[in-house]
Amino acid sequence: MIRTAAAVFTAFVVANATFRGKTPFNQYKEMMDMYMSYELQLFRQPPTKIIDNGKVIFVLYKKVNGVMFRSVERKRHNGSLHKGLFDCKIPLKVGIHGWQQTMKSLFVRKMKEAYLKSMNSIQIVIVRWFGADNNYPAAKMSIPEVARVVYRYLKRLTEESCIQFQDITLIGHSLGAQLAGAIGNLANGSIGNMVALEPANPTFFAETLTSVSAVSARWVIGVHTNPGYYGVDYNVGHVDFWINMGESPQPSCLRAYSGNTNTYEKFSAFRGQSTQNFHYADPIVMQLACSHEKAIHLFFESVQHPLEYVSQECICTHTSHCVFPNHGVVSMVFFNEMIRTFGQFCFFTS
Repeated sequence: MIRTAAAVFTAFVVANATFRGKTPFNQYKEMMDMYMSYELQLFRQPPTKIIDNGKVIFVLYKKVNGVMFRSVERKRHNGSLHKGLFDCKIPLKVGIHGWQQTMKSLFVRKMKEAYLKSMNSIQIVIVRWFGADNNYPAAKMSIPEVARVVYRYLKRLTEESCIQFQDITLIGHSLGAQLAGAIGNLANGSIGNMVALEPANPTFFAETLTSVSAVSARWVIGVHTNPGYYGVDYNVGHVDFWINMGESPQPSCLRAYSGNTNTYEKFSAFRGQSTQNFHYADPIVMQLACSHEKAIHLFFESVQHPLEYVSQECICTHTSHCVFPNHGVVSMVFFNEMIRTFGQFCFFTS
């Protein structure tokens, strides 16, 4: 049986919530690295069951004047991609889910709902990568291979149609955001736009070939709702949004899961992953998981309501706590994928 990395370090953390007199959240943050290192050591010891890292399915949803088309493509398919359905006159969004996620996950549902409902004509490709089904270290280590598969798919797309790399928007959540960065790096930063929702934190570092950064695409947007825990605590884009000043857990998640142990099934990332030693309904884990997924909700809400969230310039550099600048003139922008203003911005949610 494959043990998830989360089951290892969260079990220890929750059981030892008073470790060194620290708060549960601070202790959780410290122990994540320790137990991820332990899990990596176990992963290197054979035998380890590995799910096919290179197995990837591409699902196209195309809407033209209200009419819907769907096409499934596999990496070794012969003939034209998706039977030539691509149209360079219609926006193309490519979505990449995170660790332990499927086509039924929150990220996929929200992306389809946001674009297919709000736009009369749109093309969406969901990348279903099966390497994400592995335990966390194996899933992370599959990124280079999966990135090559997706890059070849996109390159073939540009060769078979009038769509160019600069016309493509990659959107990824968590481990999928880091995978998007790896794909963009293979394309030498020629991808037009990239949205990194809560890029995965454990075992990742800034500006590597397998992580997202400002060089991964021509324009990169970072969105942070759980920095320092499941998400990275540093800027990854040309513009980064830090929700509620980079505080985590998010306010709504603190209220929703304070002592409530009956709502963990709402989180697709953790559904069915409780073990004999640990139950994912623990409030601390649920508050952090809720915060990690908050980026999904907020970003796809902004797709449908681009003027919903007004953001103010702030300073957030390698920290989970942001501050407002003390100079007189402060920039204000809307939180949406159309922004083209450099810097870091903060806005508050209830």
